[in-house]
Amino acid sequence: MNTIPPEVAATLKAINNAMKEVKAAVKDFNSLTFEQRQNLHALDQAELGVAALHACNSLAACSQRIRGVDPTDNEELAKEFVRERMHETRLREQRDRHLRPTVNQTAAKAFVRNAMFDVTAETDKDKEKSTEKQKDEPMQE
Repeated sequence: MNTIPPEVAATLKAINNAMKEVKAAVKDFNSLTFEQRQNLHALDQAELGVAALHACNSLAACSQRIRGVDPTDNEELAKEFVRERMHETRLREQRDRHLRPTVNQTAAKAFVRNAMFDVTAETDKDKEKSTEKQKDEPMQE
């Protein structure tokens, strides 16, 4: 009669297992109460938001793929993926902020102070040198 080819059955089984994993992840996500989410550190809240955004975008892309539509052709979904990447980048920057080199304020001020010079003082020194040279040279008549 109608039997399903083994490779199709294996694919369907893999899809079923993946859906079970998604269901378990959503259940874990929904187990947090609003108060628990509000009590999280700001960085953890942002990670949770980015993870939720990624999940929604991925599910929307999967839904379109199942319907036979190429998700890369959808402008709105493409904008969402760009927005997601932007948020992920900002989150990564904030997460790695403590790894960036810091500026020693006193050393920076010393560099700037010693690097700056007074232009008028330099020209005055040049004038003094030229007048000294003129004094040292005998006058020719």
